[in-house]
Amino acid sequence: MGRVRHLAHQFDEAIAYFETYKNLLKKTDPAYAYSLFEANNFIRKCNTGKKIISVPLSVEITNLGNVINTIYPEYVPLISADEKTLIFTSRQSTGTGGKLDDNDNMYFEDVFISHRENNLWTQPVSIGNKNQF
Repeated sequence: MGRVRHLAHQFDEAIAYFETYKNLLKKTDPAYAYSLFEANNFIRKCNTGKKIISVPLSVEITNLGNVINTIYPEYVPLISADEKTLIFTSRQSTGTGGKLDDNDNMYFEDVFISHRENNLWTQPVSIGNKNQF
């Protein structure tokens, strides 16, 4: 229940569940130290979450145009401090893996890089095949 409350951003309730869980742990259990560590770790995450949501951020999501945003899923963008290099994950057909995942019939993920030149993003290039088995 603590994890469920944590994911729902109900941090105080989650902490209460984790504290209850800690009190139920038996020191004779071989997994005691690990379980205690995990509970304390989630409590730290909840406290961090409380701090983060106490200062809301205004975020604007912008479509970067059809060179970057395709019909395929693109996610986990990382942009350099000077905003001239973009690295992101995509499941597009032009990836170096070029194979479909049997679980969802989508292309495997590849990591791509693009550079901004003259205020336009260059055609993304795969930075390597990470899907070879």
